[in-house]
Amino acid sequence: MSAAFPARWFRAWSFGVVVILLVSLVNVAFLYSPSVYGVDRQQTVPDRSVESRHDFEVGENDFRISDMGNVSDISFGAYEPAIAYNDTNNEYLTVWHGNDVQISGDEHIYGQRIDGKTGTKIGSDVQISAPHQYGASIYDVGIVYNQTENEYLVVWISYVLTGESEPISRVGIFARRVDATTGEVIGEQIRVDRESLEPKSPYEAEHPTVAYNPTENEYLVVWEGNLARGGIAVEIFGQRLAANGDQRGVDDFQISAMGPAADWDYEALKPDVAYNVINNEYLVVWEGVDDTGDLVKDEQEIFGQRLDGTTGVEVGVDDFRISDMGPVGDPRAWARDPSVIYNPMHNEYVLVWAGKDNVDEEDRHVTIYGQRIDAQTGLEIGTNDFRVSSSDNDASSVFWNVVPAITYAEATDTYLVVWTDNLSNVIDAEFEIVGQRLDRIGQKIGHDEFRISDMGTYSNKAYEAILPAVIDNPTTDEYLTVWQGDDNTPPLIDDEYEIFGQRLAFRDDITPTPTAPPECDPARDVWGKIRGLGWVEIGNRSETCTYPVGGAIYIIPSGDINDPDIDSQVWYDDTTTEVGPSERIIVRVDVPVCAVVQQDAFWGETLKSLDGQRYGERLLAAARYRTGEACTPTLTPVPPSATTAPVETATPEVPSPTVSPVVPTHTSPAVLPTTTSVVPTITPVGPTPTATSTPDATPPSIQSRIFVPLIER
Repeated sequence: MSAAFPARWFRAWSFGVVVILLVSLVNVAFLYSPSVYGVDRQQTVPDRSVESRHDFEVGENDFRISDMGNVSDISFGAYEPAIAYNDTNNEYLTVWHGNDVQISGDEHIYGQRIDGKTGTKIGSDVQISAPHQYGASIYDVGIVYNQTENEYLVVWISYVLTGESEPISRVGIFARRVDATTGEVIGEQIRVDRESLEPKSPYEAEHPTVAYNPTENEYLVVWEGNLARGGIAVEIFGQRLAANGDQRGVDDFQISAMGPAADWDYEALKPDVAYNVINNEYLVVWEGVDDTGDLVKDEQEIFGQRLDGTTGVEVGVDDFRISDMGPVGDPRAWARDPSVIYNPMHNEYVLVWAGKDNVDEEDRHVTIYGQRIDAQTGLEIGTNDFRVSSSDNDASSVFWNVVPAITYAEATDTYLVVWTDNLSNVIDAEFEIVGQRLDRIGQKIGHDEFRISDMGTYSNKAYEAILPAVIDNPTTDEYLTVWQGDDNTPPLIDDEYEIFGQRLAFRDDITPTPTAPPECDPARDVWGKIRGLGWVEIGNRSETCTYPVGGAIYIIPSGDINDPDIDSQVWYDDTTTEVGPSERIIVRVDVPVCAVVQQDAFWGETLKSLDGQRYGERLLAAARYRTGEACTPTLTPVPPSATTAPVETATPEVPSPTVSPVVPTHTSPAVLPTTTSVVPTITPVGPTPTATSTPDATPPSIQSRIFVPLIER
């Protein structure tokens, strides 16, 4: 790896400001840099040595897929691969953007067929995009397989020069059909969007992706862009296409609506889409900056929208929030690069993203997170923002887990997540592709974070693997992972980027989800968040155990919101209940009209006095509030009138966005949980519950808020 990626790679991250990810990149929306993305492999990941890194690999190691340009010439290269599997012919088609010697520097979309049984290449690289008279800059490729027609649809973004004497660059989303049997293109190149037909339009478009709908035998293409004629900031748009490429329905229909209209401080970026065959719906997800609830400018989270598979009309909650990174209202925590897959066995989606949850880590710890979504309701299910990649609490470490991709294997009912990972706890580190298998509820199975790629000499940061894509092969019970790589295998040289691949199989490594009830441990299973003044969300990761939980309000007599004297705090109100298996509930507590208070979420019993005693490991979350204008607070408790209401997820149906849970790490419960003898207040509905009610009031407004560290409490 040189000091910078090739210039063409800038546009894959290009939103406007110059940043560094061990390399110089351009990105207007956010920072991709060593201070943002990294990985720590000092304590949490098993052996990554040369001897152990091929445990699951099948066939040739890191086989080269693309062959761009002259040998040992860095003027040519292949970038940003995407992949689809063809179950009719048991083969893959890998596509990428790049420039080849025949085109003399012009960029195009290329593809390579790969045998699904042997991993060998079928034929040679095929150019998919059409030639341009004055040249073009083409990138952001996506692909999907159409089993009805036995063909692929490939989509991409193109900046096309329209004149030689006075070049004008026009951007647009394009597509082309590819015969799955021969690998040859079908028909002409298709213009998907309609926004930049005028030569000097200020229209922008990036990151197209596509899903196939076998029910309607049509495609949905989604991308980020702006409607230049309407003054709309960057949002997510979509277009339905018939199997032959003809447009269906509304042209360039808008899917997202982040923040106030036409306000460029709020935006939606990097969409992904999955199709649900049971409900004939799509789920579109993206990273965005919104002003819903307590969200603030620059606070980047993952959002989603369901769409009807027949009409493209929105279904369910509008632009519902999925991720909950860090405290509410703090842009130092963020979520980016979502990837989503549909699970037809359980009618649910699973998505993953790269996120920073701890605002105290100075952008040094970036981790892969995930979330299950009920496809019937759009509600979150299971563990909130479950962690896919590992980390530790060493403030000196730097770990970057970025750009994840996910696929689902129906035969084993498991997922495989892959991502770009630096294999050290230092900033200037080697980047390779790492993977993790998950069971159907998002729990890790098999070996922890195994290394897939081996670019260049082991531990040599001059070579790298980045930007992976992955697909399941149900015929052979294998996976194929592909990536953009810089390798030193002769005749390749440093900075000569090509596309590489690796077949993976886990036939002897299946770790089924436990059927016997595991030992109950509330410190492991229970998490909590402060939703707002008087509102606490508590969830249970266990599918078998029930735990006593609650929320409490304590008045700070000094009126100083930063007062460190915990002993003097006076109990005001609390509500206790139980959280059942896989359940998430909202606990409401009364608050004084005019006081400075601390609000706690906990498991176990309420502490009516903090004089000389603390919640310790039982504390799940805490925040301090000033509930009114300056006045003399009263210490007289109001009789509790709070109730609990079960809630399934942190979606916009909940009045306030969440604060990411802080999960205790200790294991000595003060109150023992039970799996059978305790009858919960909220009756659990099993591992895939749906919401039965939501809070019926809006939390009181506040004038200030502080989130306090979970120490001493």
